[in-house]
Amino acid sequence: ADEFENVFILATDICGFTKLAAASQPSDVVRLLSRLFSTFDELSDQMGVYKVQTIGDAYIAVTGMFGMFGRDTDSGVLAGRRHLENGLALINFAVAMLEQIAKVEPPNEKCDKLNMRLGVHVGRVVTGVVGTKKLRYDLWGTDMLIATSLESNGIPGEVCVSEQVTHLLQGHCDFR
Repeated sequence: ADEFENVFILATDICGFTKLAAASQPSDVVRLLSRLFSTFDELSDQMGVYKVQTIGDAYIAVTGMFGMFGRDTDSGVLAGRRHLENGLALINFAVAMLEQIAKVEPPNEKCDKLNMRLGVHVGRVVTGVVGTKKLRYDLWGTDMLIATSLESNGIPGEVCVSEQVTHLLQGHCDFR
């Protein structure tokens, strides 16, 4: 297990996914999620965002987990600039996700146009792999729960951010 401070966390969920799944063939649902999440994965690589996992129709990603691939030794101004860049990368990724999902056609005429709720928070996470079968890297902590709460209480088609994110990125993003 590792602990990381100042991690930007993105939690997402497809609105009305249960209804969509019930009105669609299972193979169509799997193809839809695979196509959509593959697009998100490509975007994450391009934008410097780390996908932690998908759970059903939820997509969890982070930036700022310095040390995942070697310890970050930056300090002072450079570390502050990198922190700002991490936050902006995750916000831009979230906006790009919304742009991409708007382009996806629903699997059939019974389904509404796809939309997402997204929540972004910044804070401390504990990470690790648990168990010995079907290993999965995961995140835990209060700040992870805040990100998922922002998502679940957010407005579809909008990126809901915490007060901490707003404060850190003030002047660099257009917040309402």
